[in-house]
Parts: sequence; C-alpha cells; structure tokens
Amino acid sequence: MSSLARDIPDTVENVVEDEEVWMDDGNTIVSVRSDDGVRLFKIHKSALSRQSSVFESMFTLPQGPAAGSEAYMGLPTVHLTDNHDDVKTLLMLLYTPMSLASATRFRQSTQDQLVGPLRLATKYDMEELRREIISALVVEWPTTLEEWDLNEESIKTQFTSIEDQGEYWEMYHNRDFPSWTPDPIEILHIAQECDVPELLPAAFYHLNRSYHAAFKREDEYPDLFERTPRKALNTELLTPQDYHQLLIGRQMLAEHIRHYDFSYKLKLEQEKLHRLNREPSESEMEARLKCVEAMNSYKNSYTFLRAVYSTGEDPLSELSVAMRAVPSIHQGACHACHRWVEMQLERLRESVWVALEDFCKR
Repeated sequence: MSSLARDIPDTVENVVEDEEVWMDDGNTIVSVRSDDGVRLFKIHKSALSRQSSVFESMFTLPQGPAAGSEAYMGLPTVHLTDNHDDVKTLLMLLYTPMSLASATRFRQSTQDQLVGPLRLATKYDMEELRREIISALVVEWPTTLEEWDLNEESIKTQFTSIEDQGEYWEMYHNRDFPSWTPDPIEILHIAQECDVPELLPAAFYHLNRSYHAAFKREDEYPDLFERTPRKALNTELLTPQDYHQLLIGRQMLAEHIRHYDFSYKLKLEQEKLHRLNREPSESEMEARLKCVEAMNSYKNSYTFLRAVYSTGEDPLSELSVAMRAVPSIHQGACHACHRWVEMQLERLRESVWVALEDFCKR
C-alpha cells in the first residue's frame, strides 16, 4: 500500500524528475522506485484527490517537516510501491483520459498500457478513471455479438499486409493469430482480479478458439511464421481453474449447438412451409422436390455439418461460414426455406453468445 514518504534514502544514486509528468504548477510529488533508482512525478494534489478517495484521505493527514513527512523542493511527497510504468501511465491518464480513445486497437502493446493502470485504479478507488479504462478494454473485448463481429472484420482488415490472401484465410480459419494481437489469458485474470465480469465472455471465447494454436508447429506454415510471427500463448499462466473452465466451456458450447437440433427443425419447417390444403399440382410438386433436394444437399455439406456438430472450438466462426454458404442453395430452394435457414443460423449464433455470457457468470 502507499503512504506519505518519510524520506528518499540517501543511498539512492539516481533520482530522476520525469519530464513527461512534471507539471510546472504542480503542488505534489509522487515518488516511485524504478530499476535504476527513483522516479519523481510532479502533479496537482487535486488531480489525485478528485479521482481517488484513498488519496483524498491520505492528503488530510498532517504534512510538512513538523509532521515528519518528506518535502521535495518544498512540496509534499507521496511514495508509491507500485510498478513505475503503471504509475506513470495512470498519472498521464489523469490529465489526458481522451488518449484512451486514440489508442491503437487490437494490439498487445495497447493492452499492456491499460492492464496495470486498471489494477491501480481499482486499488486506489479511482472509480471514474477505472470506468474509462474498462470502456477502452471493452472495445477490444466486446460485450455483444454485434460488436464481436465488427471487431472480427476489423482484425481481418489489419491482416491485409500479408502478401498471399489465400495463406491469410487459411491462417485465420485455423485461429492462428499474429503476435501483436492482445492476450486473452491476461484479460481473463485482470477481469477476475479487478471484478470486471463484462470482459470475461469475449476473453474466454478467444482463449478457447486460439488455445490449440499455442501448440502449432512452426514447420507447418514456415512462410507465415517468417512473415508474421504467430501469437504464442503463455499457457504456463493458466491455472488449474482456467483449464477446468476451458474444458467445461468448450463442452458447453458444443452441446448447446447440438441440442438446438438444426437438421430436425429444418425438416419440420420444410413440411410446414410446403404443406397444402389440396393436392399439389405437378409444378408445385416439382418445386417442392427441388427445394428438398437443395436443402438436403446443403445439410450434408461439410460446411453445414461442421457448424451444427461443432466441437465447441469456434462455433461463432463456423456458423458464420455456414451462413455465407446459404446463397449456394438459392437456385434450388424456395425463398421461404432459404430465408428460414439464414434466420435460424443467425438465431443460433445469438444463442451461443447468450450461453457464453451465462457460462461466464457461474
């Protein structure tokens, strides 16, 4: 925990005033140990006390030489025992919170700059800044399926630098992500530590679908590895509870889709849509048979079977692929059946997201 510093030890060889966080009219010094000594930040007391009830209470304590507290350049000094980089980023965000909106998206480097400050904002009860940081993280780890899909498209767009788009699609389809993408394990743990449950569904899902890529052999895709280094999950960070959640969660997703029983529902819907109160004409019968044939062909396709008999590894993507394949049955299937399939696949995807949210609340 932090405290009002009594002194800056004489044994410290290097005391550096940080130029990036050094307000000319500041009235408080924040001191943090770094690898090469002590770093000092000059800020406004009101900036801290306005944001943090912890610091507000701290500043009510007697200060100055008579109280035995340190005064650097005649200013009261607060010594923090936290990580230097995290403290610096936190203090910078106090003055420029809007910089969160301009941070580069889908980058591990951006996440690295936010996780530490979130931990500190939680620790020091900086509720307003904490909300701002969480909002920035939610952009990366969305809370709705619609936002998830938009993020997926944005990430794909950022892969356009890869020369061979065919190789890109093969890589992406196998859930193998570039090294610069954010780490889901880190987000899972910070969400649990700082009580941010809204980050859990997207982080868990991404970990679930990319977990196997941690064991992918580099010689399987040598050109891709050379051009764009793959994301290597540090599985050593996974706890026994994490592994348990992965196992149960993947099984839950697979069972959820199988219990939907898409093929059986389609059969019943076709019978309903093509039922007539009279004997069908020859043309009506021909159209019905053509529709049934087209739908059966679609139901037996690899794309459809992979989606509705999912292993639970990446059902959202598998169902999206199945939806994109629906137009292939347009020439044979009637409009009503064609539209019904599209709507049901979309509803199934939405129900998967809801099931994921419910699972993460347990």
